[in-house]
Amino acid sequence: ARVRLGPVVLRAVVLPFLVASRFHLTGWDFAALPLGTQQQVGGLLPDSFIDDIGDQLLTPQRAEDPAISTALRASYARGDFEGSLSFMYAYETQPRIFVADEVQDIASILAANPDVSPTSDPELLLALSRLDTAFRRGDTLFDGRHARRVLVGFDGSYVLDPVTLKLDVSYAPRRTFYFSDLSSARVPGVQAVVGAEYARGETLSAQIEFLQVFGLNDPPASPLVYLEDGPVEADRNVWLSAVAFGGSYRPVDDLSLELGGVFTFTRGDIALLPQVSYRVAEGHRASAGVLIVDGRSSGFGGAYDGIDQAWLSYRLTL
Repeated sequence: ARVRLGPVVLRAVVLPFLVASRFHLTGWDFAALPLGTQQQVGGLLPDSFIDDIGDQLLTPQRAEDPAISTALRASYARGDFEGSLSFMYAYETQPRIFVADEVQDIASILAANPDVSPTSDPELLLALSRLDTAFRRGDTLFDGRHARRVLVGFDGSYVLDPVTLKLDVSYAPRRTFYFSDLSSARVPGVQAVVGAEYARGETLSAQIEFLQVFGLNDPPASPLVYLEDGPVEADRNVWLSAVAFGGSYRPVDDLSLELGGVFTFTRGDIALLPQVSYRVAEGHRASAGVLIVDGRSSGFGGAYDGIDQAWLSYRLTL
């Protein structure tokens, strides 16, 4: 529904079902299990066992209440300023996961020594045996539930031609976060994004955004998965500080140079994606680019370091 009251526009949305996030567990560059972990786990457990575990991971799609989500938004625009207040009563897109002790034991061993194998570590061999026994008993190794999420936010922009300034701040009394020991917790959190965009016709454009995620309650002492390095202080507030940037430059009509990237100040992870594209003729375009990911071994950059790649493509449009 949409209603205009002078310079204010009110919007309301009702979603009568749960829309859960989807992600690849294995088999893709940015799967939940990085390539190195996939190879490591694949060497420890048979494929049929991993397939059965994957079936359990598909089950935590339940919601706490009737799966109805609502959102309200009030927007105001005057001159070069635009601002909006939003309220959302919905569900977390990712469920809070509960992992059996047998799985946590193996995860702890692999986290402490990524190169360990059952032949070199009797503790790992025993943990794998306990996991196999639990699975054969029919124990639930993974379970989860989509919890309610209440969010209040403000986003606004102000144009100082040719630059546009942006601000986006949101507060949630309880949000689900995942930690490196495979636990999850629901704590209050604030997410703030400050950014700017620059445009010079169709020749040059650039964007930069600074992201801060604050935890407002005592989180677990375990680091946030891929986003914090351990050991960490239990009373920390800033959990993630990062910058994302992107831009494109067209020195001539047929040539386009692009660069995108992300860097985390708290972790030192970095991902860069430079690429070039050239229109050879009408309906013909050649492109080339590289993806570079790097960072500490225990973080996002280190986990996905193995997917560095370069590509060359030619597209024909009829």
